[in-house]
Amino acid sequence: MRILLILALLFIRPVSSSTRAFIAPQIQSMNQQSCIIGNPNIRIYADQIVNPDSIQEDSFLKDYWKHKFLSSLPTYAHKSSFKDRIPQERIACSIQNIPFIETTKLLCNEGSSLGIYSNDTPCITQEMIHYIHWTINEALRCFSDDLDKYSKSVLYKKVHLESSFGFFFKSKNGTGLTQLVGVAKEEMFHHKNSGNTYLENYIFTHPQQCSHFVGLMERSKKINNFSNCDFISMKDGMARNILGGLGLFMYYRSAPENSRSAEKLLDYWGYHNNHSNTYYQIRNTIALGMFNKGSNAVFAELQNKFQKNSLKKMSESKRFSMVSNQVNKSSFAGYIHGMENRLKSSFDQNGQCLLSAKSTSGGLAYRH
Repeated sequence: MRILLILALLFIRPVSSSTRAFIAPQIQSMNQQSCIIGNPNIRIYADQIVNPDSIQEDSFLKDYWKHKFLSSLPTYAHKSSFKDRIPQERIACSIQNIPFIETTKLLCNEGSSLGIYSNDTPCITQEMIHYIHWTINEALRCFSDDLDKYSKSVLYKKVHLESSFGFFFKSKNGTGLTQLVGVAKEEMFHHKNSGNTYLENYIFTHPQQCSHFVGLMERSKKINNFSNCDFISMKDGMARNILGGLGLFMYYRSAPENSRSAEKLLDYWGYHNNHSNTYYQIRNTIALGMFNKGSNAVFAELQNKFQKNSLKKMSESKRFSMVSNQVNKSSFAGYIHGMENRLKSSFDQNGQCLLSAKSTSGGLAYRH
């Protein structure tokens, strides 16, 4: 009841500074969860997620708390459009890899664009896992009109391989949960690039299913120079990273604005979208290769493997076999196989998590 009262005060009517000062300690008490993983002395993100000042301003984090509040109301439960496309249990399993990923972590304070680099894993609480789970599933809901049956598993495999949902990672090759590189950030969020055109057009023409990302895109348009923290922070950064990563995959896969998409490459060979499972699989695999190497590089590497329209009259099984053979010889084949191998080492045949982590409220379960 106390939580409902607090959230109602926060979101149903404007909150004065004196009321916020009264509410603040009550909200902070909601975050006394122990760390699932990470150093319990580094609670920068665990504290931010329940900071009353953070959730007063328009942000994706504020939308999360609104959703959580509304979902707690019996009369709203049947109206919720949330769908569990990637189960929380799989995300929680993947997160247990984080302490063993030897990549620098970036600690981003609210109001600062620089951040502090650390070798220690910051505390991750159950509330943070809820937030990651909700955010990534909202992104999948946003693109649900365009997703084939394999896309959600492709996204999970990519994130599981590259960051294990460690949204605070900053390596020399990428930033955040989807490990966006500098070129990818520019493509998806710089206003003159076709990737950004695709992303904005899609979101603003799907305002209902992308409702939580409309505001995020509007706020992103006001940023001239993005910092790393703009793709990591609790308020908007992690959601921007997920949107950019999934959007980039869709752009590489089949966006009309991209003249060198995986679909355009297959079209060149005469392998057109026939809505078969094998077509979706090979299109997604090539798109992932583009995520790894860039669309221009993959297009240049593969285009001349077959002559124009040479696959058009072949059977589906023959076309799929021939293209798969070339993909398995490509420069990105190791990246694709790495995804599958990582998944096999993390889950058994029944889908049960093979990883384990102990609470870090006492002994630390992280590697320096």
